[in-house]
Amino acid sequence: MVSFPLLSPFPLRYSCVCIKRGGWMERIILLLYLKDVEYGGRLLRFLMGKKNPMLHPELVTVKEKVKMRVGSEKESVAVLTDCMEIEEDEKQQIIYLSNEQDAKKKKIFQYQKAEGIYRELLLQLGIAVEQEGVTDTETTKKGVYCVFSTEGTSGTALAVSLSQYLGNQGKCLYLNLSGFPIFFGEELRENPLIQEKGLAELLFFVRQKSFSKEQEELRKPFGSAYMLTPVSNFKDLLDCSFEDWKAFFETVISECGYDSIVVEMGQLFEYTLDLMEQADRIFIIREPGVFGKIHTAVFRQYCKMDQKESLERRAEYIRLPFSKEEWEEEISCQSLRELSQNSQKMDEIRRLLEEGEMGEEVCIIEDHG
Repeated sequence: MVSFPLLSPFPLRYSCVCIKRGGWMERIILLLYLKDVEYGGRLLRFLMGKKNPMLHPELVTVKEKVKMRVGSEKESVAVLTDCMEIEEDEKQQIIYLSNEQDAKKKKIFQYQKAEGIYRELLLQLGIAVEQEGVTDTETTKKGVYCVFSTEGTSGTALAVSLSQYLGNQGKCLYLNLSGFPIFFGEELRENPLIQEKGLAELLFFVRQKSFSKEQEELRKPFGSAYMLTPVSNFKDLLDCSFEDWKAFFETVISECGYDSIVVEMGQLFEYTLDLMEQADRIFIIREPGVFGKIHTAVFRQYCKMDQKESLERRAEYIRLPFSKEEWEEEISCQSLRELSQNSQKMDEIRRLLEEGEMGEEVCIIEDHG
């Protein structure tokens, strides 16, 4: 597996490390089964807004469905409920929301602020709370970000804006692995020069000592970030193996000193899901309307078919705060450097990274029979 720097995807006042069962990075599926379904939905959205990589909350509205959820080697299952009839077994840990606080009996006082419930929940689940008082540190910005568009190019707006925001925070590299890239340099051109050297040529140096020097010569300024010119022939994308890309990203991160890498993807090839799985944070662009809903559903089914359920659960389905047409018009009237200094656009990206998107999809398990 690619040794990407771990990205903490939530800029809270503290960070969390899972130490449960003596193993690092075990994710916990947290089932919420509450008598008041509306309250359960609010609590679910609050927990999802925390963006805790160790915690995957799901709302269950039918009691019989609770015991049907099972874990795996890398994921355990816990239940947060106000129903005292549900009892713990070897497959699930039960934590009760109650009118009393008693850690020994695994009870959390229900009538308190959601933040208090969250902190008690972390302690009950064995997720250690560290770095109290830390707010917006650089560690929350570092890592590899994947932006994927099922439509093909709708991810460009987010990917480019994200690269400018991260470029303001540190050293950022923008890469485009889409079938039809938009940017081949810092400026938009209606007839771009697609034959310039860049990503395709650098792949030949991935296992050579001169890699770092070659990437410095091939990279281009890209507003507050850097970029490599996309491959000039789409067959170069298809010819590369997952192992080639894996070695490429490892080398870029370990030898070239980047704090963050933004990878825009807009097509499916043999190893797309494998490549996405290596990223610290995965954004899937959700198109408006029924077509967008169908695309999202199909992507999720692809993940299940390829046994990438963990990837599907980590993915963040994003509705853009601006239309594709609005962004195209705005970006054509200003340089990327001006975009990087556009406080409104950069604040939209900050809110996306720090707070998540309002109205994002949540997982609710209910009876459709």
